Amino acid sequence: MAGYSLQAGQLAGVLGSLNTISNTYQVTVKQMLDGLGRVAPLAQQAGIGLTELMGFEAVITGRTQRPGAEAGQALKSLIVRLNKPETQAALETAGISPTNRNGELKTASQLINELYLAYNRLGAAEREEGGRHLPGRAGGRAARRIHHQPITGRPGVAGSHEL
Repeated sequence: MAGYSLQAGQLAGVLGSLNTISNTYQVTVKQMLDGLGRVAPLAQQAGIGLTELMGFEAVITGRTQRPGAEAGQALKSLIVRLNKPETQAALETAGISPTNRNGELKTASQLINELYLAYNRLGAAEREEGGRHLPGRAGGRAARRIHHQPITGRPGVAGSHEL
């Protein structure tokens, strides 16, 4: 998988994970690979682990029934927008700090998980409004899909998936 520097010995585990996800979330391995191909290099640089990325991809593709490449592009848009000053200002307004205690920018994974938690505290109208503006149009769709059906192996953490 581009960006994650996988070794040949790791491929069987990744393919096994993709197969498990495919059997669980109404998404084909091809759809997953199409989406992951679009977003994997950027996601890795943004601090999103491969298993977590596969979870995000599965939720978006499975819930929307859109091609995996579209889900991958939506995730890519979300990750890019999370780094924009106007998005970070909107996050601050929503009570989500884009930086950690040391003043360093949080990873995209951390921000997506915090968005998930904040999103779940909102009412229906607030969810629609916040999902539309915080991460941008395409990213907003991705964020709403992740938030409506997280894959979670740890309580309260969107996108983490224990296989």
